[in-house]
Amino acid sequence: MTQYSRVIRSCARTRSLADAAWTVARRCGIAVGRVFARALYRPPQYVPHAWFRDRVGWGEFCPFSEYDDRESVRRALTASEQTDDELLHATVRGSVAWQLLVQGRYDEAVRIATSTAERTESRGDAAPEHLAAYGSLLITGATAAGRARKVGEATSLLQPAGEVADRIGYDRNDYETAFGPSQLVMQTVDVHVVTENYTKALDAAKMMPRETGLPLASSARHLADRAYAHARLGHDQEALDIPLVMERAAPDWVQYQTLPRLVVAELVENHRRRVTSKLLGLAARLGVNTT
Repeated sequence: MTQYSRVIRSCARTRSLADAAWTVARRCGIAVGRVFARALYRPPQYVPHAWFRDRVGWGEFCPFSEYDDRESVRRALTASEQTDDELLHATVRGSVAWQLLVQGRYDEAVRIATSTAERTESRGDAAPEHLAAYGSLLITGATAAGRARKVGEATSLLQPAGEVADRIGYDRNDYETAFGPSQLVMQTVDVHVVTENYTKALDAAKMMPRETGLPLASSARHLADRAYAHARLGHDQEALDIPLVMERAAPDWVQYQTLPRLVVAELVENHRRRVTSKLLGLAARLGVNTT
């Protein structure tokens, strides 16, 4: 435990090793997950713990339930205010907004993301990293609004985010936060999926750049959204093919996600009389009941 705590702290300090810390926490389960949280529950030199917790899986892999309360959010916001770096402060508030979204506190997430975006917006010439921070806040707010089924608000936030992504013109990663054309498409698809507009989701997915700059977990999540949209529209073959691609690209990710299992379960139900060997094998690997 002490060894892993040292590794995780080192990863947090260097930031570029965030993926390694994600792997440590995921593979070692709940006990190390708690050490991970405790090791970072302070305002470290480079970035408050909420950013790093967001980076390593948005709460989907490591159990931080004992820290996911209003007090921890308040402390994360306070910690972010201790830096003189305006963009870091904005990015951390964006991470806090995402944590609120993960907890189902959508209105709070929208409020923090949009209010921070208003303060971050630049009316004149701005550096790409400034634009990326602003755009990231907009799509976080849009995603939260989509989860709250506020389609109009989500759309109104995606539009300026799209303008910012077009202005930058390529995918960036600043303060370990991705933003650019690929991230915009991914989150636009997500908003359409959660608001049950599956045709629009697949139409938006066609705009994904061929050379995407998405991190692996984000790419896998985007594929899961596409597969779910196909399943809901009755495109069974596409809905099966995409999870098989996901499984090859990110086998560990697929094992811990609900959405791919929902897709496979729906396909099994649709083909209960004739479950193909590919579908049967995928269902077995994801733990989906086929009886």
